[in-house]
Amino acid sequence: MSSFLSFLSLMLVLPGLAAAAAYVAVAVSLWLEKRHASGDPGPTSHRAPGRV
Repeated sequence: MSSFLSFLSLMLVLPGLAAAAAYVAVAVSLWLEKRHASGDPGPTSHRAPGRV
């Protein structure tokens, strides 16, 4: 019975974590797009020479 309850709670928690991760990914993507549109070159200009 205990294993069923832990499985059930895991099935309830995982979709919530997935939704939170998707929300964070979208928020970061929008923030990066807004930064790029404002003319900030971002961290790509600070790469070490010779790296791809």
